[in-house]
Amino acid sequence: MLSKILKIFSVLTFLFLIAVISLLFEYRYTQNKNIDMIEYCTVNNEKYVNSNNTCFEKLYALMVPKLLTYKVKYKGRDVNFKIFPPSYAIPYEIARDTDVMLGYGVLHDMDAEEMYSSLFKKPSYGFDCGVKNFKSKNSLVHFESSCIATDEFILDDKNFNQVSSGDIHKFKQKLDELNLNNKKIIVKMDIAGAEYKALSDIIKYSDNVDIIAVAFHFYDSRYIADALKSFDKLSKDYVLIARSEHPVIDASHIGKSRYIKKDVNAYTTLTFVNKKIVDNILLSWKQISYGGYDKDNILKYKPTTISKIVVLNQKLKNLKERILNK
Repeated sequence: MLSKILKIFSVLTFLFLIAVISLLFEYRYTQNKNIDMIEYCTVNNEKYVNSNNTCFEKLYALMVPKLLTYKVKYKGRDVNFKIFPPSYAIPYEIARDTDVMLGYGVLHDMDAEEMYSSLFKKPSYGFDCGVKNFKSKNSLVHFESSCIATDEFILDDKNFNQVSSGDIHKFKQKLDELNLNNKKIIVKMDIAGAEYKALSDIIKYSDNVDIIAVAFHFYDSRYIADALKSFDKLSKDYVLIARSEHPVIDASHIGKSRYIKKDVNAYTTLTFVNKKIVDNILLSWKQISYGGYDKDNILKYKPTTISKIVVLNQKLKNLKERILNK
C-alpha cells in the first residue's frame, strides 16, 4: 500500500515539475527575444494596437518580470504603505522624510498633493498645462499651468477638452526656480502617456528624488515597448516596491494574455524608491497589488500562479549568481 502511494506521489511530482519547466522555458524564450521584439513592435505599432496580436502578447510577457516588487528596509525597519488618492501606494516613513512633493498631472483635483502637505506640513506643487488654474485651501499647496517634457498627451478629447497653456519645462528648470536642488523630493505623476518622456528627464537627477510614483499607461504595444525601456533606465538607481491598480478601470482593459492574466491593469501605478536610501532589498514572494480610494483601508489583490513561477525563477537566478560570485 505504501509503495503504491509513493509511486502516485512520484508521478504527480514529476508531472508538476514538467509543467513548471514548460512555463519557465516559455518565459525564458520570450526574454531572449527582448530587444528584437521591442524594436520591431515600436516600428510597426500602427499594425499592432490591440491585445490579440503577437506584439502585444510578447511585450506583455516581457513586462511581467519588470513588475515584480521588492521588499526593502528603511532605517532598519519594514516600510508601511499609505494610499494617496487615487491609487498611489506611498511608503509612509520615506515620504515623511522628504522635503517636497512635485505632482505632474492635476486634471480636476490635487488630492495627493493636499494629502502630502496636510500629513507632513511640507510644500507640494502641482503641474498641468491643460489646467488654467487651481486654488487650494492649504497655503502649502501650489499650482502651475505647466507640463513637463511635452504637452502632446493632454486630454483634449470631448470628455475633458483641455487646451495647453504652451508652458513646457524640464525637471532641472523647476529644481532651480523653486530652490529644490538640495531637497529630498517625491515625484507623483499621472500624465496619460507622457510619463516615458518625463521619466527620461527626471531620473538624471536621482540624487534629489527619493520616491517616484507613476501611473503607467499600457494601452498598446508602443506604450509597453516604451515602458520596458523606462524600467531599464529606472533600475539603475531605483527599486520597485509597490504596484497598485486604479480602482475605476477594469483589469480586463489590458486584454487577455496566455502568459499572465489580470496581473496588471491598462492603468497601473508603480512606486519606486531610490536604492541609496534603503537596504535589505529582497524580492517579495507575495507580489501584492494595492488598490482602492480609501486611504485608510488598503485593499490587497492576490497574485496569480504564473507570477509566483516568475518570482521563483528570479529567486533561483539570484541564488545562482551569488554562488558563482563566491
